[in-house]
Amino acid sequence: MRALFGFAGFQIVWFASAIGAGRGSPWPGLIAAIVFLGTHLALARDRARQGVAIAASGLTGFACESLLAAAGLVTYAAEAPGLFLTPLWIITLWMAFGATLSAMRNLFGSFLYAKAAAFGAMLGPLSYLAGERFGALALAPPAWPALLALAAVWGLALPALLCLQKG
Repeated sequence: MRALFGFAGFQIVWFASAIGAGRGSPWPGLIAAIVFLGTHLALARDRARQGVAIAASGLTGFACESLLAAAGLVTYAAEAPGLFLTPLWIITLWMAFGATLSAMRNLFGSFLYAKAAAFGAMLGPLSYLAGERFGALALAPPAWPALLALAAVWGLALPALLCLQKG
């Protein structure tokens, strides 16, 4: 049941972030992330471990998204000008993703890191394509270099985050 809550909660945060940013406002995603993460931590059996996973995901997201933006591969809607290369709504989206790591470990089972790398490399770029459809971000044309970079980022980041989450 916790896994279902985590995956559903993350999807709500994803849609709130994508729709809000696409309409020029970071607030729907930020509010959804705060509510989801607060509820997740309140219900967590091991708050410290979950807090580490969430923080690690946020830092990883900040670093990866900043590199993608600095390389000119991705531009974000609803940015906070002058503060960061990465808007806060995308960092909190990564943090919400971090709340799903424990359930993901159980879902992937054996060959965890290989499955995570394949899952990240395939579905990470698809998520950005969907976000682009909502107007939340734009991939630099032609899109294939950005999609390859996103496949590499997610193919490496997801197994690394799962490795950090190991109990």
